[in-house]
Amino acid sequence: MKHRGIQNDLIFYLDGELASDREQEIRKHLQQCASCRELLNVLQSASAVIAQDKQQSENPFFYAALKAKMEHRQQLAENRFVRRILQPAFFSVLLLAGLSMGIYMGAKVQDTQHAELDSDEILLFNEMNTEPIESYFLK
Repeated sequence: MKHRGIQNDLIFYLDGELASDREQEIRKHLQQCASCRELLNVLQSASAVIAQDKQQSENPFFYAALKAKMEHRQQLAENRFVRRILQPAFFSVLLLAGLSMGIYMGAKVQDTQHAELDSDEILLFNEMNTEPIESYFLK
C-alpha cells in the first residue's frame, strides 16, 4: 500500500507541489525502492517530452500565410456578392428582354399573316361544306 501512495504522489513530487515532510518521505523511499525510482525516471522523461512539445517555434512565414488567407477570404466575399445579387439580376434582365423580343416578333408575324389571306381562299374553304370533297380535288 505504501508503494501505491508513493507512486500516486510522484507526479506532484516532480512538480514540487508536496509538503516538505511528504517530500522527505518520498525521497527516503526512492533511495530504498528501485521500482519507484524507475517509475520516477519514466515520469521525468515523459514530463521532458511534454515540456518540449509545449515550446513552439515561431514560423517565419506566419504573417505572409495569414495575410494570403485574409485576402483570399476577401475575394471570396466579393465573388459571393456577384453570385448572389448581380448574377440573378443579369439573368432576370436577359429573360425579360427575350420575352419582350418574342412578343414583339410574334405580333409582327400575326399582322402579316392576316394581310396575306386572299378572299378566294376563304371562299374555297367555305364552299367545301357544300361540295363533295372529290369535286374539290378534280378542279
